[in-house]
Amino acid sequence: MLFPSITEYRDALKDGGNVFATQKHLNFVPDEYGEPYRKAGGFSVVFKMKDTATGKHYALKCFHKPKDNLIESYRLISQHLQQYDSPYLVRYHFLENEMRVESDNCNETTFPVLVMDWVEGKTLREAIKDWVAKDSGFHLTNLAQKFETMALWLLAQPFSHTDLKTENIMLTDTGQLVLVDYDGIYVPAMQGQLAREEGTAGYGHPKRIPENFNQHSDDFTILLISLSLRLIARRPQMFTATQSDENSYLHMPTWPTYNKVNYTSKYGT
Repeated sequence: MLFPSITEYRDALKDGGNVFATQKHLNFVPDEYGEPYRKAGGFSVVFKMKDTATGKHYALKCFHKPKDNLIESYRLISQHLQQYDSPYLVRYHFLENEMRVESDNCNETTFPVLVMDWVEGKTLREAIKDWVAKDSGFHLTNLAQKFETMALWLLAQPFSHTDLKTENIMLTDTGQLVLVDYDGIYVPAMQGQLAREEGTAGYGHPKRIPENFNQHSDDFTILLISLSLRLIARRPQMFTATQSDENSYLHMPTWPTYNKVNYTSKYGT
């Protein structure tokens, strides 16, 4: 299935709620130039939307490039996550044939979208950076404790995020941690499938392969982040000395014990 371009989605949103089948109450939030506020990714673009009745903000994800099993994967993720009422998750609805867009790229006229809560706050990475700059071991310890509480909840669930990293964990203005970016999530209905994404280098187990796609896909990453947060809380300078824009904020592979971790129980390696 082909999709409209980002520009075509933008132009469609300027027509207001008339482009939606069910989400007619949503209008785009303008940026400083009066254009729909958006953040573009490799195969999708997210627009900030506002409910005209309640004033609540939402994220509208539109797809501009094809991806294997896109519709089926998002349908399964949406069906599974709708059964949760957790502060760690955003409300997540996949709507097929929802948005009408005139496009030169394809013959279809209506396209699927994702509607999610818009999370106000900063990423966990940004929060860590702020408290490291202030050399606040107290607040860094608090972040570590918040993460561990969330991690214990996540480990008990039958699904996994599969791309946990500090950029995919938000700290809201009220101090709540929230998981974002559910593109690669594993849910039980996907048992036996291959992972759709590789995860982020520096956060995953070094021997992780696409076949390692199950409810335990986050186990190693949770251990990595938890240990890193505890160490940074004790020695904030470690963050500044080892952070990287591409890999994890703490270069775990440089540790002598990294490749000696016994992960046989989950990965069979």
